[in-house]
Amino acid sequence: MDFADPAFWRAGAISTIAVMSIVLIMLTIDSLAAISPGGSHVPPYAVINQHIDYRFDSDRGFDAPVIGGAEPLFGKPLDEPTAAGTGRFAVQRPLLLPGAARLPQDHRLHFHDASMVTGDADPEDVRKYFRGLWLAQRDIHLRPERYTHYYKEEFPARFRDQMDTRRWGPGERIVFEPYTREAYEEARDWIAGRGIFAPSEMGVGRYEDAILAVAP
Repeated sequence: MDFADPAFWRAGAISTIAVMSIVLIMLTIDSLAAISPGGSHVPPYAVINQHIDYRFDSDRGFDAPVIGGAEPLFGKPLDEPTAAGTGRFAVQRPLLLPGAARLPQDHRLHFHDASMVTGDADPEDVRKYFRGLWLAQRDIHLRPERYTHYYKEEFPARFRDQMDTRRWGPGERIVFEPYTREAYEEARDWIAGRGIFAPSEMGVGRYEDAILAVAP
C-alpha cells in the first residue's frame, strides 16, 4: 500500500462518498418515516377525532400536545382518508373552528414584525401604506363582528355552513409603536450574543441607517 500513490487517495475518496451517500439515503428514509402522519413523531390525521390539549412538560421545558379520549372535531368520527383531507388543512392553517383544538379562545401572543424598505422608496408612499394599515386595524378593533366572516374563506366550502363567526375574535392585532434606539441596540446585542450571524455580517450597526421615519 503506497500512501504516496494518488490512486490510493482517489479510491479512498470514492469509497467514502459511496458509503456516506448510502448513509444519507438511509437517514432520509428514516426521517421521512418519522415525520410522516402516523410516524413515530407525528400522529395520524385521524387524531382530529380525539381530544387534544396542551400541558406543560417540565422535562422538556415547554407546553406539549396531549392526546386524550374520543372527541370528534365535527361532531362525528372521520375515517382516515377523510381525516387526511381535513386534518392536513386544520394542522397547516393558522385558523381553527372554535374548539377544534380545544385551546383557549382568548389567548395572547406578542411578537415584533418589521417591514423592509428599499433605498429609493418614496417616504410619502410608505406613509400612505402604513396609514392604511392603521385605519384598517382601527375599523377591525371597533367593530370586529363586521369582518370575522372573512375567516370562512380560510376553510373548505363544505364546512362553512357549520361556522358561526359572530363571536370569533379579531385575530392578530397590529400595534404601532416607535422602534427606539434602545430596542434596536438590545436586539443587536441579543443576536450577537448568540452568534446567529458572524461579526462581519452584522452590518455597520447605525440606528439612523436602519430606520425610516415618516409622519403619521
